[in-house]
Amino acid sequence: DLRIAAEVKDGVLQGFDGDRNTAFGGRLPEIHDKGDNAFITFEAEGTVAKGYDRGSATHYEAHLTQGIVQVYDHAQSAWFAYDIQDSDAAQSYHRD
Repeated sequence: DLRIAAEVKDGVLQGFDGDRNTAFGGRLPEIHDKGDNAFITFEAEGTVAKGYDRGSATHYEAHLTQGIVQVYDHAQSAWFAYDIQDSDAAQSYHRD
């Protein structure tokens, strides 16, 4: 149950991680996580995003499908799934 909110305005990503009480953001393809004081590269093509977390020195990959983001963490050799909720939508996405 991660509590993360993010938006992009004028090409700049701004976000807040409520679980860690910290901000993150920047101009893609690189964002800064203020809590870990680390930079993360982020490249998206279609429904797939890939990148590198300089703080943990690991790669990641994310796939967006039907309102779910599936993230593969190469450091843990594991997949993690997260539901997407759109605060402006009449209803949120739910997993089937």
